[in-house]
Amino acid sequence: MSDWTAGYVADIGYTYGYYTELNPQRVKLAFLNQGLVFPEVGTACELGFGQGVSANLHAAASVTQWHGTDFNPAQAGFAQSLAAVSGNGARLFDEAFAEFAQRSDLPEFDYIVVPDKPLKPA
Repeated sequence: MSDWTAGYVADIGYTYGYYTELNPQRVKLAFLNQGLVFPEVGTACELGFGQGVSANLHAAASVTQWHGTDFNPAQAGFAQSLAAVSGNGARLFDEAFAEFAQRSDLPEFDYIVVPDKPLKPA
């Protein structure tokens, strides 16, 4: 029998914090500061969203359609429940990145975030 986690730590939940670094509006500010026009973000994706707090807040606070996936089923379930309760329309999944990338129901994303290290909550 193979290990479904494939080496991923799945028995320790990620934090419930909000991470400002993932907000497209922060990137827009950097563009504007340099005199550049930031493209419109109609669809966004967070890969490895942890508990999904940031993805859900971004979905609730903007017109951007947010999608994402997290490998940990408990975290994905929590994130999905936040999306359902808030009615923000976020489409959050419990899939590995490779599986998520094979979905035929995903749009082309304007903005994708992948936290590459643990972030500090705001």
